[in-house]
Amino acid sequence: MSVKVNLKKVMADIESMFVKSGNSREKVFGGAKIYFYRIHTNNVRSTYSDEDLSHALPNPVIADCNGDFPSIFVNPDDGPYTIKLANRKDFIFLMGDYSVTNGE
Repeated sequence: MSVKVNLKKVMADIESMFVKSGNSREKVFGGAKIYFYRIHTNNVRSTYSDEDLSHALPNPVIADCNGDFPSIFVNPDDGPYTIKLANRKDFIFLMGDYSVTNGE
């Protein structure tokens, strides 16, 4: 069992802050990076491109030139995690702790 990571709300909030300042979405998010860690550590957490958890993604997961990330799945049995969302130059937009369950 896996859980798909939903980045839509996070990206919408950040986009509203940065794109309002006259920047294009592509300029702000093109090549953005999202890092996944075990909560409160610097230990990298595994993420996957499929719900069977058979195709690992790199860490960080990198957005395309339009600022779109691929589908990202995590194993809920791994427990809570910390994510860091950064632009292509590693300026961190967001860092937060998240938990997932089989029902999310």
